[in-house]
Amino acid sequence: MKKILTIAIVFISSTVFAHPGHGISEFANLMAAVQHYFSSNYHIVAILSLSFALMTGAFFVYKRKQVLSLTLTLFGVLGSILGIGLLLS
Repeated sequence: MKKILTIAIVFISSTVFAHPGHGISEFANLMAAVQHYFSSNYHIVAILSLSFALMTGAFFVYKRKQVLSLTLTLFGVLGSILGIGLLLS
């Protein structure tokens, strides 16, 4: 059952777009895709939200797994710096 569900999700999610009016050919160019993700405010808010979630996760696993905690903290801080830098630019 899990395999069928996984395959269904893969095929269904490839046809779902977050933005109406954006075609798949619009993001065929790598630089256009990167520019789109780093220039729109809602993507930047998603980056900041994910970095907050990573740092929160690092707080909860700190005592048990310090390598994982350090990795989560590092990615959280880098995401915060990137997101705040993009918002201020």
